[in-house]
Amino acid sequence: MVGQSTTPFFLSDNERAFAEEQPDAFRLARLFDFARQLPAFELVPPLDRCMMLRPANWRAE
Repeated sequence: MVGQSTTPFFLSDNERAFAEEQPDAFRLARLFDFARQLPAFELVPPLDRCMMLRPANWRAE
């Protein structure tokens, strides 16, 4: 499936936590529409300023 720059994607809780704890060490490169070209953009913490974060999974024990 080829997505657009606005296609939702999954981010683990560990990735989100690392981005908050060590923002200078975290970068997320977002690739999209790579069937035609190789466009990309970089997302830099704090992530909640550049995207909407919603819980997608629950852990049951």
